[in-house]
Amino acid sequence: MTLSGGADGHVDRAVNALLVDVFRSVLWQVGLTGDAADRLLEQLLEAYRTAPLGTDCTVRFVAHDGEIEIALSQAGRHWRTSCPVPIR
Repeated sequence: MTLSGGADGHVDRAVNALLVDVFRSVLWQVGLTGDAADRLLEQLLEAYRTAPLGTDCTVRFVAHDGEIEIALSQAGRHWRTSCPVPIR
């Protein structure tokens, strides 16, 4: 998923809400909810907020072999984390 920064360098609230909604939906699909999901979301949002304003942001989710990897790329910066997920 790629999100674009606002023309004036500010992230629109709707874009931020979309990122949160997609993030929670993906984690719910792999069985992560509650405190674990909240911690991962806060880490992602912190990485998102510290990047230069007005730049495009790409978020990638990969679930494989009982683990989800979440990656954020923005303005040449890369942030990544992973977490075990329940196998369904």
